[in-house]
Amino acid sequence: KNRLKKMYLICEYSEPIVWKNSAGETLKGSPITPTGESITVKNKRSAENFYTCTLKNAVREETSDPLYERDLTLN
Repeated sequence: KNRLKKMYLICEYSEPIVWKNSAGETLKGSPITPTGESITVKNKRSAENFYTCTLKNAVREETSDPLYERDLTLN
């Protein structure tokens, strides 16, 4: 497997998107479509670092499963 040095993560939703990393820091996303944002992740090859996106509206809030850096590989 080839380890990626950089990868773009994408979430799409019609409401604001909140990106976070495993340290609990909020990350700034970049608009890519009218309903989507991406973040650029530099793969530091940490087994514990991960990223999530949270989608929230007036009725509910849902957070993605964590995407770990260790899983950022090119098959």
